[in-house]
Amino acid sequence: MLAQYTLEELYYEYREHIEREKAAKEKIEQEADNIDKAKEDAALAWAEAEEKREAEIAAKSQSAQWQPNEQDKAWMEEQLRQAKEVYGDDFGEDISEDFEDG
Repeated sequence: MLAQYTLEELYYEYREHIEREKAAKEKIEQEADNIDKAKEDAALAWAEAEEKREAEIAAKSQSAQWQPNEQDKAWMEEQLRQAKEVYGDDFGEDISEDFEDG
């Protein structure tokens, strides 16, 4: 069967075979790259969702922290008034009146 081909035809068939193999290999590599990209995208999406979830938990935790009620504020103000009687009127000037840390 090959004896029926001319050298040019054989060379053409050979080159076509080589090019098809290259194309198939490139397609396989591209598919592998697409799979890797999909895995990476999924991992990034998961990480972003986890960060968002953790931020929401932290925000809820922050808002759930102790907040002074009116009774607590009244007690603190009474303690401050009593201390001013003992230590002078400038006692507690460096204390924040909004009762926050810092």
